Formats: sequence, structure tokens, C-alpha cells
Amino acid sequence: MNAPGAGGSCKEQCGFTLIEVMMVVVITALLLMIALPAYQQQLQQTRRSLARAELLEVMARQEQYFLNHRQYAPLLTDLGYPASPYAIDASGNDLAATAAGRIYLIDLATLSNGFALFATPQLAQSGDRGCATLGLTSIGLKSASGSSITEDCW
Repeated sequence: MNAPGAGGSCKEQCGFTLIEVMMVVVITALLLMIALPAYQQQLQQTRRSLARAELLEVMARQEQYFLNHRQYAPLLTDLGYPASPYAIDASGNDLAATAAGRIYLIDLATLSNGFALFATPQLAQSGDRGCATLGLTSIGLKSASGSSITEDCW
């Protein structure tokens, strides 16, 4: 910044030069390039943890249903969920499968002697290629269909 003249007033031009402003813009852009990907990755991990928690909750409800009815529930609506399949949002709330704010679609597949649960990434979470669809079976087998190993996703 140009300093005022010796008399304490701006007889010459006072202010920032174009080079000084451009340096601030470049430094800000570099900081964003470093921070933004890390922030987005953290958001994906947080959303993934919501999906894991939701799958575990559905599994617990399935086990309770099995104790009461001597069979696993064929539909998520039998477990008290709004639809089968249904979605969750970034706050973990249950939504319709086509709701605009959905981040995971929760689905149930019944097997002859058990069940499998799946959390498929949607909309904002669909960029999660590392873990992609999370799975959980009635015997506790965890899976992830993405490029990362299952242990990193669960």
C-alpha cells in the first residue's frame, strides 16, 4: 500500500496496487485449492457414518422382529420405516426414496435364512467412489462395493 506523503495527507495516490490485489487473490485461491478437497472428503466420511449407523439400527430392528415373529421382516415398512426402500438425509432423518435432500437409499433384501441391508449413495454422496454401496447381512458380514477395502469404509 502506498504511504501518505510526509505531511500526513495523501497528496499522491493512496491505496492498493493491482499487483498487491492480485497477490491476495492468488494466495486465497491456493488456500481454497488445498482446503476444499479435504473439507469435501470429511463431509463424505460424515455422511458415510450416518449410513453405517442407519444400517446397524435397521439390523437391530430386524433382530427384534425376528424374536417377536420367528422370521425376518420382508419389508422395511414392517419395521416401522416410512417406505421400502427409504432414504436418509444429511441429518440422519428418514425420507421418501425420491426426496431432494437424500444422501443414501436404504434397502432390504430378504434371503431364505436371513437378510441383507444396503445403503446406496445418492445425490451429494454419489461421488463417494471409495466405498460406494455399503452392505450388512444378518450374520454381521459387512461389505462395500467401492475401490477402498471394506475395513476402511466400516
